[in-house]
Amino acid sequence: MAEKFNDSEWRRQLTEAPMDKGFKKEFERNCTILLRHLEHEAKTAKGADKSTISKMIQTLRTVKGYPDLMGKMFGEQ
Repeated sequence: MAEKFNDSEWRRQLTEAPMDKGFKKEFERNCTILLRHLEHEAKTAKGADKSTISKMIQTLRTVKGYPDLMGKMFGEQ
């Protein structure tokens, strides 16, 4: 019989790896660069492209904060 998935064991293992501050800074810097590029492209985009770029910007702004959130949840190194 298959072993039942143990959610608490999985979460315990996740907390064993702290967030690396170097990775966090690099990730946020790269997101900022990509955001600037997309915001520049959005100025000249038209129609469906403008809508797609707008959604990409919104998503990237959300994702940019994930390393900080993970650092708070799992600890920072």
